[in-house]
Amino acid sequence: RFLNETKADKPEYQQLRAQLLANTGKGDEAAKTFEAQLAKNPNDKSALLNAVSSYQAAGEDEKATKLLEDGYNRGMLTEEKELRVLYSNYLNAERFKDAEKVITEGAQKGILKQGPDLARAYSLLGQNAYYNGSDMDAIGWYEKAAPMSADGEPYLNVAKILRAQGKTAEAKTAAQKALDKGIKKPQEAKEILAD
Repeated sequence: RFLNETKADKPEYQQLRAQLLANTGKGDEAAKTFEAQLAKNPNDKSALLNAVSSYQAAGEDEKATKLLEDGYNRGMLTEEKELRVLYSNYLNAERFKDAEKVITEGAQKGILKQGPDLARAYSLLGQNAYYNGSDMDAIGWYEKAAPMSADGEPYLNVAKILRAQGKTAEAKTAAQKALDKGIKKPQEAKEILAD
């Protein structure tokens, strides 16, 4: 009511309005308010991220992804969590090539740090490559994931693929690495080692 009566258009008032809308379950309206702020100041990262968050809360993932994508292409996404949201949205939308690009560039620029989160992202790309029939790409992604993974599951996936290709010695090496690092089902690696 205050904004309507005073016709106040200052960014801080509009941000307050958008936050109130978001807190009352009107995420779509909040996102539009944040987008209006963004239109007035295209480099306002806070407005961008608030609009994304509001769209996601309203179940409008495509709109959220489009905003993030635009921000990414303009160099506005500079933090690990921001890139993680973007590539996660891409993965959820089965836009694997776009996710691959963001993950690869983020890792090259040092935004995405070596560790379990990046290992999970690489493993998801490996899984996608495998299901699309590209064993070599799958192995490549799993091998990138394996050293920084919290467990040996990426090594086990490499071992399974190599075993299916008849590369027994290489499969055994990967299976042993999986066991050494720890896996959920050690029996799977032991079966490969028993070949």
